[in-house]
Amino acid sequence: MRKDIVLPFRTLSDTSPCFSAGDWYAISKDHTETSYLDPLQGIKEWSYNTPLNTGREFTIDPEAVRSALALEGTHANFEILVILKTGDIGNRSLLKKIKIRGKEPQKLEIEVKLDSRSLCQHITLLTSLVLADNVDGPSAWSPNCKGSRIWEDDISIPIEGSAGRFPMRDIDFHDHHRLPADADWHLDWQPALTHYSFNSAVTLLLNSARPDFLQRLQEEDEILTRTLMSDIVCEITTHLLLQDSFTEPDEPFPHGSLGEVATSWIQQAFPIDSLISIRERYFQSPNLVSTKLRGITAHL
Repeated sequence: MRKDIVLPFRTLSDTSPCFSAGDWYAISKDHTETSYLDPLQGIKEWSYNTPLNTGREFTIDPEAVRSALALEGTHANFEILVILKTGDIGNRSLLKKIKIRGKEPQKLEIEVKLDSRSLCQHITLLTSLVLADNVDGPSAWSPNCKGSRIWEDDISIPIEGSAGRFPMRDIDFHDHHRLPADADWHLDWQPALTHYSFNSAVTLLLNSARPDFLQRLQEEDEILTRTLMSDIVCEITTHLLLQDSFTEPDEPFPHGSLGEVATSWIQQAFPIDSLISIRERYFQSPNLVSTKLRGITAHL
């Protein structure tokens, strides 16, 4: 028999009586209220500077699971894994690993805390029930390798306002030698990623050593917020205007990408001009083009 062929094995159905998982729910900051996560409505009270607590319940009968998988008489153990994916690129991180112990039926309630500063656009929570260890001597159609998924589901939740926001993180600039310690903020972005999600290519870093600036930003100081957005818009658009790959791209920028968002900003400032003509104008009068671009933030 060829060793590179992967054979199928028994798994649990979504309606299996020996393992079930409840709906995901969000937990309020004071842990006094819960509300079920709705893939259509999203998370209405999401904020980048507030941790997001979620949870769900499980019931499992380990002996019944072994029987359903034809693993009777083995010492098969199981684990529940919870994995987070965020944004269009889908960066993955393991949030929780729970080993199922004992033989008696049991009810489990798990809670995971998500760092909202690392989230963007939407989140996907993947849950799997897997073998915790290798199993010797099962039948030909039974799972036997550690990590074999015998049940899984997922839920994707949009984050409210994700189309108009991008990730922000507060860090101490003193700990990052490449950042000036007295700066209020720094825009961490990659101009080469114009075809990638805007929220994946751009991150606003806030200097935690400047608490006065952070407080004004959290209080949504209108002048400060508008000035900050003006500088961000100007930095991104003027840099990209100098790139041939942006003004004359090989293919259209996908919806929600860095290139598409930057193009929409420029078109708001110069609705009847082409990108190439705007670039030529920028070479002649960079100050006037920059001022025009900063002006659109009054309408964002």
